[in-house]
Amino acid sequence: MQTIEQSMGERLRQARKTAGFKTARAFTEYYHLPPSTYSQYETGRRRCHIDVLIRFCTLLNISADWLLFGYATPQERAASPSQMISSVLSSPKRQSPSSPMASATYADKGRGSQKECLHV
Repeated sequence: MQTIEQSMGERLRQARKTAGFKTARAFTEYYHLPPSTYSQYETGRRRCHIDVLIRFCTLLNISADWLLFGYATPQERAASPSQMISSVLSSPKRQSPSSPMASATYADKGRGSQKECLHV
């Protein structure tokens, strides 16, 4: 089974090639990126921080959804949360409301109202 980093690295490689860069070296030279660091992203040996992820998405004209998860269409994005919720609800190890994952209420200072959030 592939790690998230490996899956993302494969999509990063695919996006680079689709953008017209046959090699990682051509891509890194064009955008003045460290070749060894970029290579680690493509091979899945390096975890991508959010600022780097955004930069890759901008440079390659791809969405973060696709780079992170492989979602190609809005329909796939819409279907995924419901599938995730279904799998969590059917899981035998559900958290009780008194667990650390319980929801809490906080004040939305800008609107003077209260909102509910989930603590993970």
